[in-house]
Amino acid sequence: MIPLNYIAKNTSTLLLLWSMTASVTAQTMTLSTDSDSAKYYYYQGWEQVLDYGHFGNSEAAYRHMFAHDEEFLLGASLLARITTNPSERKQLIADIEHKAARLSGDEAELLKVFVNLAKIYVYREDNQWELLKTHRLQTLKHAEITLRKLAHMYPNDVYYKSEYVEFLHANHGPKMALDSLQELFKKPPPFMLSYSAQLLGELDLFDEAWETADRFKALMASKNAPQVPLLYAKLYKLMGKNEQALLKVNRALVLDPGQQLALRLKEELTKEINRR
Repeated sequence: MIPLNYIAKNTSTLLLLWSMTASVTAQTMTLSTDSDSAKYYYYQGWEQVLDYGHFGNSEAAYRHMFAHDEEFLLGASLLARITTNPSERKQLIADIEHKAARLSGDEAELLKVFVNLAKIYVYREDNQWELLKTHRLQTLKHAEITLRKLAHMYPNDVYYKSEYVEFLHANHGPKMALDSLQELFKKPPPFMLSYSAQLLGELDLFDEAWETADRFKALMASKNAPQVPLLYAKLYKLMGKNEQALLKVNRALVLDPGQQLALRLKEELTKEINRR
């Protein structure tokens, strides 16, 4: 993982590397921004949040992206999803929806998914529970349909494929998600390796789950990735070992105090432990 302070100081070199990578990467969705810097930070944001589980670094990358091109609506929708500022989230969503007609095709379809996912946070933050329930159900179904199409049209866009697996999991459970993951990825990228460990755990295949988790840990060695202790926390929780899970969650929060999944899991674990 390249530290963000390094990124800021070495943008020209990294943009050259990005351009070289982009020139040899086929079957990826064309992005509407003309800014190479915005594109670079767009993918950095994905990498930080999915592969490393670092929400803080991801948000920083998306803010760099937004600074380079405020009119890059797809990127702005990701900032709307990850920000912890409810007012900023609402403003970003309003601005995006006002300008959304500028886009067409696959990027427009994906933008609609990302905006609807951001609205899930809005309804939760505003305590609109009935609206949240209906909107979440509709959004997850629509997201699965849209991401299925994009996953097969753009096989090199690994982060869109990864989110497709997540939507399959949410809508159909771990078995279908794991089967699709193994079909879509001959060699899973880091996030899908960790996610496969989680799915194996949910299927009570704990020997395989721990072995896969250890492979992910080895892959992330020296990267201080919050995703590693968070994955172990999830597996411990699935085994009913909440105290061990809480220790791992706390480790993830040391690495990234704003890790939203870890914060949510810590709240769940604390409630379960205190009920005893």
